[in-house]
Amino acid sequence: MLRDQRISVATPLASEDSEGNMRRLRDQMTIYSMQFKAAQNVFGRQRVALSGKVGGMKDDVVICLQLAVYYSKDPRLYAV
Repeated sequence: MLRDQRISVATPLASEDSEGNMRRLRDQMTIYSMQFKAAQNVFGRQRVALSGKVGGMKDDVVICLQLAVYYSKDPRLYAV
């Protein structure tokens, strides 16, 4: 959904600085993606991680949103 830009947030956002927080969320979501790290040698494994820490950027707001979605009211989504 991130790749297809299919995520929307209800407006107005309940926040003291709704415009600033929406801009921060949009900025972080545009760079949040799969990060691939090559194996160090022939016997190693390629590593893959979801991250937005590219070029000094932060991903705290996106991680927070990701956790909120994961721990939604739907009981099938709770961690065991």
